[in-house]
Order: sequence, then C-alpha cells, then structure tokens
Amino acid sequence: MNSHFIKDCLSHETFVVIKPTAKIIWLGGNPVLITFKKHINNENIQMVSMIFHGKKKSFEVVLDETRSRWLVGFLEKASIYQSEILTFAEMKSDYERQFDNFELFWYSKPMDILRGNGLLVL
Repeated sequence: MNSHFIKDCLSHETFVVIKPTAKIIWLGGNPVLITFKKHINNENIQMVSMIFHGKKKSFEVVLDETRSRWLVGFLEKASIYQSEILTFAEMKSDYERQFDNFELFWYSKPMDILRGNGLLVL
C-alpha cells in the first residue's frame, strides 16, 4: 500500500470550475414543506424540511426558513418545464440579493443532495 496515498490524492485533486454561463435545470417537482424550530445557541431558528418525492425514491433537504423559501422559488424558476433556462451566474446573483457567500451555500450538503437528485449543471 502506498504510504503517501492521501497526500497523492490531495495533490492530484481536480476541482470542477463551473462557468457562469452553465445552465441550471431542475428535473424534480415541488417539495412537501414541513416547518419546525431548532434551538441553536440559545435561539430558536425556524427550519424547513423539504421532502422531494420522485418516481423511485424520496429525499429530504433541511434549511433555515428564509433559504428554503428562496430555494423553492429558484427551483420553480429552474424547472425543466419553464421556457427560460437560467444560468449559474443568474442563480448566484439571485442568491446574493438576499444572502452572503453563495459558494458556501453551493457546496453545502443540501445542495449536494439536490445535485445528486435532479439539479443539473450543464
């Protein structure tokens, strides 16, 4: 076994750079929304569990209420059934009108789940 396996993997890691003109398309439908409160740092945060049902499986994405509201709206605009196709730059700009650090959001677990279940970047 190569004793430098991890070091070698990290040094050869390739990162995918998404072009601003890349198309964002949502193949799924609208989620079922379930709100709940989560106690974080002596503060109650309103959270939303978004449950997406597909033909073969269902999956869940959990975000705070404001981000979940934004995401549901964006997925509707990015739906394959819409006539206008949105770009990655438009998604980023739309997100940054309300929130900071789009990259942190884009590479978060909830977005990773969506990319694995019908959110296409073409």
